[in-house]
Amino acid sequence: MEYIEQLTNLGLNEKEAKVYLALLSMSKATAYSIALKSGLKKPTTYVILEDLIKKGFVLKIPQEKKSLYLAKSPQECVSLVQQKINEAKEILPELMAIQKKEEEKTRVSYFQGVEGIKEVYNDTLKYPGEFLAFGSEDILKAVGDEWMSQFIKNRVQKNVSVRAVVPATRYFKEELFEKDPKQLRTMKFIDPSEFPFSIEIDVYGGSKVSLISGKEMMGTIIESSEVHNTMKLIFELLWKKLPENNKE
Repeated sequence: MEYIEQLTNLGLNEKEAKVYLALLSMSKATAYSIALKSGLKKPTTYVILEDLIKKGFVLKIPQEKKSLYLAKSPQECVSLVQQKINEAKEILPELMAIQKKEEEKTRVSYFQGVEGIKEVYNDTLKYPGEFLAFGSEDILKAVGDEWMSQFIKNRVQKNVSVRAVVPATRYFKEELFEKDPKQLRTMKFIDPSEFPFSIEIDVYGGSKVSLISGKEMMGTIIESSEVHNTMKLIFELLWKKLPENNKE
């Protein structure tokens, strides 16, 4: 039967479209006649006719013995659909405002294992500019030297710079520090005996904070402007207190 697809685009399902088209070609008709014409069972046709009445596509004409049904004109049906679209457009700004409020809510995502840690790390590369980090050497032990080296290369290629507060371990002071300019990184050191960071915290993306534990093999991404802004302030506070290029 022709025009089924077009009618489904107006909000009808396939059976409703068949019934409407059958009735449209018959003028007034009983449910039984409509069932025969559409090829559907009579009980099904009754249900569909009631649905079409609710949608505004069909009128019911009560009779003494059997009710008759009348299909509204296609022009009237299209106008009805267009009216509903116009009504939806009127409340579109309010709906968008609701969505924005929902998007602003805090979201927390959890990741497990080595692959989970890598996924959290890679999320920082989705955003241009700079990210801030409280570093931990335990993460290197979890993902391995080779993967970390490739991550740094990818970060440099994407022109994502980093400022990091890290413990003054051999890895950070001797292996990474001299490469800072080339690898778009600036580090400041803290005493690992006094401040033994065991997780890494990254602040990035305008609204994201990630926490990664190499020992527990897990990572968390918090998406919250409030958390992000507060962690950024904490980082900047510490950054100002630490001396430049403190290698000792």
